[in-house]
Amino acid sequence: MSIQNLSCQEFYEKLNKVIRPSAPISSYEMLFGREKQVHEIEAALYVDGRHVFIYGDRGVGKTSLAQTVAVKLQTHNDPIFVGCELGSTLSSIVKDILLKAKVSAELVSETTWGASVNLMETGLSAQQKKTEKPVVHEVNSVSSAVMALSGLSAKHSPVPHIVIDEFDQIASIEERQNFGRLIKALGDQNLSLKLIFTGISDSLHSLIGGHLSSERLVHQTQLEALPLSGRDEIIDRAFGEFGLTLSQDVKFKNFRSQ
Repeated sequence: MSIQNLSCQEFYEKLNKVIRPSAPISSYEMLFGREKQVHEIEAALYVDGRHVFIYGDRGVGKTSLAQTVAVKLQTHNDPIFVGCELGSTLSSIVKDILLKAKVSAELVSETTWGASVNLMETGLSAQQKKTEKPVVHEVNSVSSAVMALSGLSAKHSPVPHIVIDEFDQIASIEERQNFGRLIKALGDQNLSLKLIFTGISDSLHSLIGGHLSSERLVHQTQLEALPLSGRDEIIDRAFGEFGLTLSQDVKFKNFRSQ
């Protein structure tokens, strides 16, 4: 049975526009059941020097929430998304941020000289041109990380929003603690950038423990499984896209079986 006389390809392309089971969501229109968290995070990020940590169990939508808020609030450019791995460090993450922000190169003026000879005169001529050369950012401390990030407001956007995903993946406790020091240093320098961390944890303290001063600069959002109202909206949107409806009995039978 075909739906709206769609081919198989057309059906799945249309379905993919309303359901993203395997990929993070970055559009507010597709983020259901998280309005309260979006508003709370948005309010927190408008406060000078405030950052956000979204934590909870695996698969509850932490990345989708972080990306959606970043896209919603970012102006003048795209938000910056970086992921963490077991061997990630403060240095490697900051370098990834600069690479994603495309600020790892700058125009450098160079003067070239050339000799000219003709029947009338012999002389030298100079020509100035600008070429793009990579800028090497040495990040080997918290202070050098702050210095490297300080140029983002001028080269990327007035207030860059940076999502640092799966922060819990960083194996080194010392490296995780360095991010606590970074948060405090960013606040001390009053830099206009926003960090949005995601991770599997029960609190930020368990990840960057011992840095209570930096915790005061971070709004923490614990994300639970999507409530039934949000699941209901997803089902209605998906079926509605094809002009179909699903009875409440069938929907709630499926909810109770989960």
